[in-house]
Amino acid sequence: MALGDSYRALALELAKDIEKYSPHSSFVILTDKPHYFSNQPNVLSFSHKQQSVGCYHDKKFVIEKCLSLFNCCIYIDADMRILAPVPQDMEWIQIPGIKARACHSMTKRYARVLDGNIVKSLQSSIR
Repeated sequence: MALGDSYRALALELAKDIEKYSPHSSFVILTDKPHYFSNQPNVLSFSHKQQSVGCYHDKKFVIEKCLSLFNCCIYIDADMRILAPVPQDMEWIQIPGIKARACHSMTKRYARVLDGNIVKSLQSSIR
């Protein structure tokens, strides 16, 4: 999902990451300006207008589009980066069904907050 200048720019950077670290992968993008990605060979961009508040539920339209084109998809937010090669032997991706993966454990990430040992710089962002 790449609507607006900022998210289009972020999605283009992610597309370059995917091209570099997962060179045989396609990157499907729903955007307000599909032509913006015309010079990025791994991108399949399609026109989209926001249909939900904050685009939260619009993500399902990206997944739907991907699954209409491919047997599986991995949804990645446009503001994410890929910094190393993507493993090509992900066995879990071959098993039918919907799966969710995360890069970190929320329990571990926020353990200090839950224990009351929060870093002062984080206090204002949590309240």
